[in-house]
Order: sequence, then C-alpha cells, then structure tokens
Amino acid sequence: MNFLNLPGFAVALGLVALATGLYVLQRLRVRQREVTVVTTLFWREALEENRARVLTQRFRHPWAYLFLLALASLLWLGLAGIMQTKAPTTAHVLLLDGSMGMQREDSFAQAKEQLLEEAASVPAAARTVYWCGARLETLLGPGEELPLLEARLHGRTPESAPSRMEAFLPIVLREQEKQFATDTAPQLTLLVYGQAPTRPEWIGDLPANVELLRRSESVAAKANRGFVAGGIGEAESGLWNRVDLSVSLAMADNRAQNALEGLEVSHGGEAWNAGFESVPSANPDIQVLRFLDVPTNGEDFVLRLSTQDDFPADDQLTLSIPLREALRVQVAPSLQELMLPLLAADPAVLVTEDQPQLLIRQESDPGDSSMPTLLVFMDDGGALFRLRHQDSENADQLLHDAYRELGMASIDALGLATALDRPVSVDASLGTPQLGLAAPLLAADAGFTSSRSFPLLVSRGLRWLVNQLALVPYAAAGQPLPGEAGELFGSARVVGTAGKVTLQDQREVHVASFDTSASLPAAPVAVAAEAFSGSSGAWPMWTWFSLVALLLLLVEWFLFQRGRLP
Repeated sequence: MNFLNLPGFAVALGLVALATGLYVLQRLRVRQREVTVVTTLFWREALEENRARVLTQRFRHPWAYLFLLALASLLWLGLAGIMQTKAPTTAHVLLLDGSMGMQREDSFAQAKEQLLEEAASVPAAARTVYWCGARLETLLGPGEELPLLEARLHGRTPESAPSRMEAFLPIVLREQEKQFATDTAPQLTLLVYGQAPTRPEWIGDLPANVELLRRSESVAAKANRGFVAGGIGEAESGLWNRVDLSVSLAMADNRAQNALEGLEVSHGGEAWNAGFESVPSANPDIQVLRFLDVPTNGEDFVLRLSTQDDFPADDQLTLSIPLREALRVQVAPSLQELMLPLLAADPAVLVTEDQPQLLIRQESDPGDSSMPTLLVFMDDGGALFRLRHQDSENADQLLHDAYRELGMASIDALGLATALDRPVSVDASLGTPQLGLAAPLLAADAGFTSSRSFPLLVSRGLRWLVNQLALVPYAAAGQPLPGEAGELFGSARVVGTAGKVTLQDQREVHVASFDTSASLPAAPVAVAAEAFSGSSGAWPMWTWFSLVALLLLLVEWFLFQRGRLP
C-alpha cells in the first residue's frame, strides 16, 4: 500500500490519534439530564449515572466504539489517498512533443487536448507522461492523478529546440524497466503525441515487448522557407580579420526561383551589401548561401525572411561574429632576421613598436618583464622549453593544456635530443605569460628552426601568450560544440534551446535552433486507425474507502435515529 497525499508515518499517527480520541470521548460523562424514576428500586442506579461533577464514566459501548473507529479510519485513509503499490504487468507511456515543430498552427493545442483525453482512460498505476522538449521531463508519474497533469501542462508552450524524441526513447525504456518488479519483460505501449519524427528502421529495432503508436497526424509544411543550418569558418582569402559564413535555406514549396524572396541580411545593424554566392546542394529542397570575408568586428550577422509562411519559427538566424584584431608584436633587433619572415607569413600578426601586446626578445635584450613574451633564454642545462601562464589552476594543468594548444606533439623530440645530445624536457610554472626557448634550439645544427614545427610553435605560441579566443564554428540547440570550442560551454557542452548564452570566456554567443524535419515537408505518419482506449477500469482504492465510509455514515444515522446507537 502507498498513499498519494500523506507520508506513511503521518497516516499511522493519524490512526493512533483517532483511536485515542474516540476512546477518550467514550469515557467522557454525558451531559446531566433529568430522569423520571417510576420506582424507588431504581433510584440508586439513576443517581449513580447522573452524579454531578464527574468527568468520566466506565467504558460501556465497545461495539459502538469499534463502529466509529472503523468509520473514522476509512475517512482518514480516503483523505490520505490510499492506493495499491503492486506494479502492473503492462504500462502505457505517453510522450508529448514539445519541440519547435509543434509551433506550426495549432499542432500543440490538438496534441495536448488528445493526450489529456486519452490519459484519463489509462490506469494511474500503469501511466507515465513525459515532456519531450529541450530536455526529457516527467509530467505525471505512476499513481499520480490527472489533475496534476493538467496543472503541470498549464502555460507550457513548444520550446525553440529541435526534436530529440529518438534520443529520449532509450532513456524512457530504461526508466520503465526499473519500475517493474517482475522477472519477465512487461508489455510497454509508447504513445507519441506531436510531430516528432521516428524513423521506421528505429521502430523496427524496438524490443518485442514494446509497441509504439503515433497518435497525431503529421502537418505538412505547405509553403515554408526557413534556415536549417549556419556556421562560421576561417576566410578562404587568408585574412585574419575576416571569416566566411555558410547558411542552408530549406524550401518546402521547392520553388528555387523564389528561395531568396524577402531575404534581408544585416551586419552590426547595417544592411549587408557585399553580396553572397550560392553553392549547389545534394538536397534539391535546400539551397546553400555563402557570405565571404565578413569583418570580424564582434557584431551580429542577422538573416531574416520577411515574407510570411506557415512556420515562422525558422525565419530568422543570428550568427555571432567574433572580434578579431591583429596581434601587435615587437621584435628585438637580435631576433629580427629569424622571426620577421615567419611573422610576415602570419596574417594575424602586425609587427610594430607602437603599443605592442607582446614581445619577442632574448634574455639579454631590454624589455618589459610584465608583458607576455616569447623569450630566448641562455642555456642552463635544464629544460629546453619553459612555459608560464596565469590562466591555469596549477603547473600540471598548464603543461597539459599548453602541450595541446601549442602543437608541441609535432616537434621531433627524438631528433632534437640526438642533435643536441641531451633529453628534451618542458618546465611549466604559473605567472606572467611567457614561452621560453633555450638558445641551443635556435642553432643551425639543431635543425629546429628549419623544421615545420618551428613556425607552428611560434604562430600558436603568440596566440597562447595573449590567450586569444578560439573561433566558435557554430552553436546549435541540442548539439555539442565541435572540437576545442565545446569546452567553452562547460561540462554540459550542450545548450537545449535557442537564445543567447555566455561562454566560460565571457563571450556571448547566439544559439540557433535547426530542425530540418520541421522546416521541410513531413513524411506521412501512420496513426492508429482506432481511437485509443485504455483500461482504467475500477476506481482507485481511496475512492472505494470514501464510499464505504459514506455508507457507514448513513448506517450510523439510521441506528442513531432508531435508538440503537448511544
């Protein structure tokens, strides 16, 4: 047994209190009343019963006490919401789609109404309702009553998130298996309400005891155009302060000649007049647009379709353009012959003596020790590489991160060790950013400056010294960021819904929501031919307890009127 409204200990305390209270009431003396005695033989007995100032009397009506105790206990158990806890052998799981595809017309309202209607016909103990939006949420657990579902659905609307129904279903199956105590696999019926796609091949892989029924008809995209992908990449021109954008535009009406009708493009609030190019796509319903050499001024790049269609959720796309400025580097005269050719080939570097951001110098050259520096130090027989930075928790973490960011894996450590006749080691410490190279590394016979790893180390080292922000290729709801940029979202790496988020490096990035299945015409969905009919059957136990208590109240009233009950 279990209780819906009260914990078990509260129910037990209530029963004890009822038994005690009724016993005390039975012992209390009834109110004094006048009694006519027909003979003096009964005078002593009448006097005993009506003694004044007596609080209690002897316990004389055990059957009446038991009757009232049963009546009060039934009412108390009904109020506590008593119910069976035995797990059913079959279960129904109702899944309500809350993704962006449900924003079309009145799809969500219809699915919600149908779910509430059909949930009422399923036994509460065998019923679970889930919300499938940006996250999987339990709207109604086994044994919970329908009014709770109505309250939890109140005010909910579809979220700006792609459909993740297929990703949620394995989680649902595992949770349902835990709820059954039987050794044999229970029969499980999954009821899907909404437009979320489920591939036939995925349905075919479901266990034999699981049945999936689609309860909502698909709503076809009539004349929709919308953005289904978008991202940022390094400029093909090689310019450091420029990026290229790629955007995919879906056309549900398959009218390529009208695909760009009403397309408005702006960058930083100003209309984009530099044009774009169209790239062939393998999907005839999708057109790819490329915007080249977009300035990296940190302003948003916004694309909007001004013409109205039946699905406005995909009519606007905002891409966050990074802020990139050339690295201002000052090179000491002693190293200009070696470094200037390398820096000239790097579009992100501006060699200048006016307000430099970092220095490249030898240990004997004058320079500001508080400025990030690529330093060539005198050999002391220790480590050949010295790393120092302030954005790490400890030296070990610094060494781990810098090894990856600087591309040190490309260095031929064995060849260097052979040429220099000494082991190659790296020293790491916390402090003002500094990348140190031992002077023997720059000797011609070491071969390091003529290798491919040297310009890579210098290029990445300059960016590492000033902690230059990594490019975020794209940010899409429900998808992890690719590569190193994924760490900027924290441990989750994924944002569930569209909107603006702040990364760990304090940058603000727009997260878009792409769902091709919602933007393009949906494939016909096989909906169960007959209206779903569950087997809610008998009333819950607390209802029966309340009815029996009501019946006992009527019996009590009848017995009291007949004088059968004191």
